[in-house]
Amino acid sequence: LIDAAFTRINCQGKTYLFKGSQYWRFDDGVLDSGYPRDIAEGFEGIPNNVDAAFALPAHSFHGNERVYFFKDKYYWSYDFAQQPTQADCQKSSPSAVFNHYAFMNRDSWEDIFHILFGGRMTGASSARYISRDWKGVPSNLDAAMAGRIYVASHQPRRRKSRRQRKKYKTHRSPNLGFWRWLQNGSDSEGVESDWLSGSQCKTLQSVYFFVGDKYYRVNLRTKHVDLVQPRYPRSISQYWLDCPQPEEERT
Repeated sequence: LIDAAFTRINCQGKTYLFKGSQYWRFDDGVLDSGYPRDIAEGFEGIPNNVDAAFALPAHSFHGNERVYFFKDKYYWSYDFAQQPTQADCQKSSPSAVFNHYAFMNRDSWEDIFHILFGGRMTGASSARYISRDWKGVPSNLDAAMAGRIYVASHQPRRRKSRRQRKKYKTHRSPNLGFWRWLQNGSDSEGVESDWLSGSQCKTLQSVYFFVGDKYYRVNLRTKHVDLVQPRYPRSISQYWLDCPQPEEERT
Protein backbone atom coordinates (compact mmCIF):
# COMPACT_ATOMS: atom_id res chain seq x y z
CA LEU A 1 0.00 0.00 0.00
CA ILE A 2 1.15 3.52 -0.73
CA ASP A 3 1.51 6.07 2.07
CA ALA A 4 0.15 9.14 0.27
CA ALA A 5 -0.66 10.49 -3.19
CA PHE A 6 -1.53 13.76 -4.86
CA THR A 7 -1.89 15.23 -8.35
CA ARG A 8 -0.45 18.65 -9.11
CA ILE A 9 -3.20 21.05 -10.13
CA ASN A 10 -1.77 22.62 -13.27
CA CYS A 11 -1.91 22.06 -17.02
CA GLN A 12 0.49 19.09 -16.79
CA GLY A 13 -1.31 17.30 -13.95
CA LYS A 14 1.45 14.91 -12.90
CA THR A 15 0.61 12.45 -10.11
CA TYR A 16 2.96 11.61 -7.23
CA LEU A 17 2.86 8.43 -5.13
CA PHE A 18 4.79 8.11 -1.85
CA LYS A 19 5.85 4.96 -0.03
CA GLY A 20 8.53 4.65 2.62
CA SER A 21 11.54 6.73 1.63
CA GLN A 22 10.71 6.94 -2.09
CA TYR A 23 8.22 8.54 -4.46
CA TRP A 24 7.05 7.91 -8.02
CA ARG A 25 5.87 10.46 -10.61
CA PHE A 26 3.34 9.60 -13.32
CA ASP A 27 2.29 11.50 -16.44
CA ASP A 28 -1.20 10.43 -17.56
CA GLY A 29 -0.73 7.03 -15.92
CA VAL A 30 2.77 6.43 -17.34
CA LEU A 31 5.76 6.39 -14.97
CA ASP A 32 8.29 9.12 -15.79
CA SER A 33 11.85 7.98 -16.46
CA GLY A 34 14.27 8.16 -13.55
CA TYR A 35 11.71 7.13 -10.92
CA PRO A 36 11.36 6.11 -8.15
CA ARG A 37 13.47 8.72 -6.37
CA ASP A 38 14.29 9.35 -2.74
CA ILE A 39 11.97 11.78 -0.96
CA ALA A 40 15.05 13.47 0.48
CA GLU A 41 16.20 14.19 -3.07
CA GLY A 42 13.01 15.53 -4.64
CA PHE A 43 11.27 16.92 -1.53
CA GLU A 44 14.09 18.03 0.73
CA GLY A 45 12.85 18.63 4.27
CA ILE A 46 9.87 16.26 3.98
CA PRO A 47 10.15 13.11 6.15
CA ASN A 48 9.85 9.51 5.02
CA ASN A 49 6.77 7.40 5.71
CA VAL A 50 4.26 10.25 5.51
CA ASP A 51 0.64 9.61 6.51
CA ALA A 52 -1.21 11.83 4.03
CA ALA A 53 -0.79 14.67 1.53
CA PHE A 54 -2.89 16.97 -0.64
CA ALA A 55 -2.04 19.57 -3.29
CA LEU A 56 -3.36 23.07 -3.93
CA PRO A 57 -3.12 25.13 -7.12
CA ALA A 58 -1.11 28.32 -7.40
CA HIS A 59 -3.46 31.20 -6.58
CA SER A 60 -2.24 33.14 -9.63
CA PHE A 61 0.06 32.75 -12.61
CA HIS A 62 2.90 34.17 -10.53
CA GLY A 63 2.12 32.16 -7.39
CA ASN A 64 3.46 28.80 -6.27
CA GLU A 65 1.72 25.45 -6.09
CA ARG A 66 1.70 24.04 -2.57
CA VAL A 67 1.49 20.56 -1.06
CA TYR A 68 0.73 19.76 2.58
CA PHE A 69 2.30 16.63 4.07
CA PHE A 70 1.14 15.05 7.35
CA LYS A 71 2.93 12.58 9.62
CA ASP A 72 2.03 11.61 13.19
CA LYS A 73 1.11 14.89 14.95
CA TYR A 74 3.04 17.16 12.56
CA TYR A 75 2.56 18.69 9.14
CA TRP A 76 4.77 20.42 6.55
CA SER A 77 3.95 22.71 3.63
CA TYR A 78 6.01 22.46 0.46
CA ASP A 79 6.05 25.16 -2.24
CA PHE A 80 7.22 24.03 -5.67
CA ALA A 81 10.12 26.06 -7.06
CA GLN A 82 9.42 25.02 -10.65
CA GLN A 83 6.03 24.91 -12.31
CA PRO A 84 4.60 25.44 -15.80
CA THR A 85 4.50 29.06 -16.94
CA GLN A 86 1.42 30.71 -18.39
CA ALA A 87 2.98 30.38 -21.85
CA ASP A 88 3.67 26.66 -21.30
CA CYS A 89 0.09 26.00 -20.31
CA GLN A 90 -1.36 27.97 -23.21
CA LYS A 91 0.68 25.86 -25.62
CA SER A 92 -0.41 22.55 -24.11
CA SER A 93 -3.96 22.95 -22.83
CA PRO A 94 -5.39 26.44 -22.26
CA SER A 95 -7.63 26.52 -19.18
CA ALA A 96 -10.43 29.08 -19.14
CA VAL A 97 -11.32 27.96 -15.62
CA PHE A 98 -7.85 28.63 -14.21
CA ASN A 99 -7.65 31.91 -16.13
CA HIS A 100 -10.79 33.04 -14.31
CA TYR A 101 -9.60 31.58 -11.00
CA ALA A 102 -6.32 33.51 -11.26
CA PHE A 103 -8.18 36.68 -12.28
CA MET A 104 -10.45 36.47 -9.24
CA ASN A 105 -7.56 36.08 -6.84
CA ARG A 106 -5.42 38.66 -8.63
CA ASP A 107 -1.74 39.07 -7.82
CA SER A 108 -1.02 39.77 -4.17
CA TRP A 109 1.63 42.26 -3.03
CA GLU A 110 3.82 39.21 -2.43
CA ASP A 111 3.45 38.31 -6.11
CA ILE A 112 4.25 41.86 -7.22
CA PHE A 113 7.42 42.00 -5.11
CA HIS A 114 8.40 38.59 -6.46
CA ILE A 115 7.97 39.80 -10.04
CA LEU A 116 10.07 42.91 -9.34
CA PHE A 117 12.77 41.51 -7.07
CA GLY A 118 12.46 37.71 -7.02
CA GLY A 119 13.51 35.67 -4.00
CA ARG A 120 10.25 34.06 -2.90
CA MET A 121 10.76 31.19 -0.48
CA THR A 122 10.19 27.72 -1.92
CA GLY A 123 10.69 24.20 -0.62
CA ALA A 124 9.59 22.73 2.69
CA SER A 125 8.55 24.56 5.82
CA SER A 126 9.58 23.45 9.28
CA ALA A 127 7.45 20.87 11.09
CA ARG A 128 4.36 22.32 12.78
CA TYR A 129 1.74 20.82 15.06
CA ILE A 130 -1.49 19.73 13.37
CA SER A 131 -3.48 20.50 16.53
CA ARG A 132 -2.26 24.10 16.59
CA ASP A 133 -2.98 25.10 12.99
CA TRP A 134 -5.71 22.66 11.86
CA LYS A 135 -8.32 23.00 14.58
CA GLY A 136 -10.26 19.80 15.20
CA VAL A 137 -8.11 17.60 12.94
CA PRO A 138 -6.61 14.55 14.72
CA SER A 139 -3.09 13.14 14.45
CA ASN A 140 -2.05 9.97 12.59
CA LEU A 141 -4.17 10.56 9.50
CA ASP A 142 -4.86 7.87 6.92
CA ALA A 143 -5.52 10.13 3.93
CA ALA A 144 -6.34 13.68 2.86
CA MET A 145 -8.06 15.12 -0.18
CA ALA A 146 -8.78 18.66 -1.38
CA GLY A 147 -12.38 19.23 -2.42
CA ARG A 148 -13.76 21.19 -5.35
CA ILE A 149 -13.34 24.95 -5.53
CA TYR A 150 -16.55 26.99 -5.30
CA VAL A 151 -17.20 30.63 -6.05
CA ALA A 152 -19.39 32.77 -3.82
CA SER A 153 -20.65 36.31 -4.24
CA HIS A 154 -18.64 38.84 -2.25
CA GLN A 155 -20.49 42.11 -2.75
CA PRO A 156 -20.53 44.99 -0.22
CA ARG A 157 -23.90 45.57 1.39
CA ARG A 158 -25.65 48.94 1.26
CA ARG A 159 -28.20 50.36 3.62
CA LYS A 160 -31.73 49.96 2.26
CA SER A 161 -35.02 51.57 3.06
CA ARG A 162 -37.78 49.52 4.68
CA ARG A 163 -39.47 49.11 1.30
CA GLN A 164 -36.23 48.00 -0.32
CA ARG A 165 -35.51 45.53 2.48
CA LYS A 166 -38.98 44.01 2.07
CA LYS A 167 -38.43 43.68 -1.65
CA TYR A 168 -34.99 42.20 -1.08
CA LYS A 169 -36.47 39.35 0.95
CA THR A 170 -38.22 38.05 -2.15
CA HIS A 171 -35.05 38.19 -4.25
CA ARG A 172 -32.54 36.04 -2.47
CA SER A 173 -28.96 35.66 -3.60
CA PRO A 174 -28.41 32.98 -6.28
CA ASN A 175 -25.71 31.56 -4.00
CA LEU A 176 -28.16 30.80 -1.17
CA GLY A 177 -28.20 27.13 -2.10
CA PHE A 178 -24.44 27.01 -1.78
CA TRP A 179 -24.51 28.48 1.72
CA ARG A 180 -27.19 25.96 2.72
CA TRP A 181 -24.91 23.23 1.41
CA LEU A 182 -22.12 24.48 3.68
CA GLN A 183 -24.43 24.66 6.70
CA ASN A 184 -25.89 21.21 6.13
CA GLY A 185 -22.48 19.70 5.50
CA SER A 186 -23.66 17.63 2.55
CA ASP A 187 -20.70 15.75 1.11
CA SER A 188 -22.41 13.45 -1.38
CA GLU A 189 -24.39 15.88 -3.56
CA GLY A 190 -22.84 18.01 -6.28
CA VAL A 191 -23.24 21.78 -6.24
CA GLU A 192 -23.13 24.09 -9.23
CA SER A 193 -21.99 27.70 -8.76
CA ASP A 194 -21.87 30.56 -11.24
CA TRP A 195 -18.50 31.91 -12.33
CA LEU A 196 -18.98 35.56 -11.50
CA SER A 197 -16.72 38.53 -12.14
CA GLY A 198 -13.43 38.67 -10.27
CA SER A 199 -14.13 41.88 -8.38
CA GLN A 200 -17.30 40.41 -6.86
CA CYS A 201 -16.24 36.87 -5.99
CA LYS A 202 -14.11 34.85 -3.63
CA THR A 203 -13.12 31.20 -3.86
CA LEU A 204 -14.04 28.66 -1.20
CA GLN A 205 -12.62 25.18 -0.78
CA SER A 206 -12.78 22.34 1.72
CA VAL A 207 -10.24 19.66 2.62
CA TYR A 208 -11.26 16.17 3.72
CA PHE A 209 -9.23 14.21 6.27
CA PHE A 210 -9.76 10.47 6.79
CA VAL A 211 -8.96 8.47 9.94
CA GLY A 212 -10.14 4.88 10.31
CA ASP A 213 -13.80 4.72 9.31
CA LYS A 214 -14.42 8.44 9.97
CA TYR A 215 -13.69 11.67 8.13
CA TYR A 216 -13.55 15.42 8.80
CA ARG A 217 -14.29 18.37 6.53
CA VAL A 218 -12.13 21.46 7.03
CA ASN A 219 -12.57 24.99 5.71
CA LEU A 220 -9.33 25.75 3.90
CA ARG A 221 -9.47 29.47 4.70
CA THR A 222 -9.89 29.06 8.45
CA LYS A 223 -8.28 25.59 8.82
CA HIS A 224 -11.12 24.69 11.21
CA VAL A 225 -13.33 21.62 11.08
CA ASP A 226 -16.74 22.76 9.85
CA LEU A 227 -19.37 23.17 12.57
CA VAL A 228 -22.44 21.48 11.11
CA GLN A 229 -25.08 18.95 12.12
CA PRO A 230 -24.46 16.05 12.38
CA ARG A 231 -21.05 17.00 13.71
CA TYR A 232 -17.71 15.73 12.46
CA PRO A 233 -16.21 13.17 12.44
CA ARG A 234 -18.74 11.37 10.28
CA SER A 235 -19.02 7.85 8.95
CA ILE A 236 -17.23 7.27 5.63
CA SER A 237 -19.50 4.37 4.73
CA GLN A 238 -22.68 6.38 5.32
CA TYR A 239 -21.78 9.71 3.71
CA TRP A 240 -19.40 8.61 0.95
CA LEU A 241 -20.58 5.10 0.08
CA ASP A 242 -24.27 5.63 0.89
CA CYS A 243 -24.37 2.55 3.12
CA PRO A 244 -27.42 2.15 5.37
CA GLN A 245 -27.04 3.58 8.85
CA PRO A 246 -26.98 1.01 11.68
CA GLU A 247 -30.13 0.93 13.79
CA GLU A 248 -28.30 1.77 17.02
CA GLU A 249 -26.96 5.02 15.51
CA ARG A 250 -30.41 6.21 14.44
CA THR A 251 -31.82 6.31 17.94
